[in-house]
Amino acid sequence: MNVTLSQLLMFTGRKCLIAGIREPRKAGSVMMIPYPFSNEKPAELQVHSGAITKMQINFEHTFMFTVSVDGSFAYLSIKDEDNKRKRDHYPTVHLTEQVVIPK
Repeated sequence: MNVTLSQLLMFTGRKCLIAGIREPRKAGSVMMIPYPFSNEKPAELQVHSGAITKMQINFEHTFMFTVSVDGSFAYLSIKDEDNKRKRDHYPTVHLTEQVVIPK
């Protein structure tokens, strides 16, 4: 499989490498490649009409955000089929009760 990639994202904990494709016939596609690499065919999803310029996964690994040269923004919901990840796995974020007001 020879494709030109525009972005790469290692999805830690899910054993998956996510790639944004730049090729004209598949521009804007997101490819999920199993890691470690095997002969299993990668899953592919057409998200944009142009090459993907940035990909990011949120802190809780529940959404993936992509931006393209066509000016569009997309967010994809990530489902946990194994149900192994628990909310307790993430560090606790404490919010302050102070409000900062500029002069």
